[in-house]
Amino acid sequence: MNSLRICNQAYSIVLVLAIFKLRKPVWPRVVNVRVATFGIYLTHIIVLWPLTCIVRRLMGEAVAGRAWAGAAATGVCLSLGFFVVTYGCSFSLTRWLLNRPRLRWMVGASVSG
Repeated sequence: MNSLRICNQAYSIVLVLAIFKLRKPVWPRVVNVRVATFGIYLTHIIVLWPLTCIVRRLMGEAVAGRAWAGAAATGVCLSLGFFVVTYGCSFSLTRWLLNRPRLRWMVGASVSG
């Protein structure tokens, strides 16, 4: 599901440079970026796969066959919905795993700390 297109790489570099340029943190205070980012990266596919299956089942061929591709607003709303649900569930799953000392290793955190 990931892609390494040159435009994605350029976007990532520009965004990282812009974040370094800012003097204040640009992320919410509820997210411990150093701890949670890798966990969100690891868990997002675990959330995205069932979510995709559920949406395909509910919406049928409209999503699977990309019948909505002509409607830009529908595509944007569907993509934003996927992002919000996937990020929220991945973040929640990561926080849940980080609060369990024996499971912290699953999201890249040390077991002791």
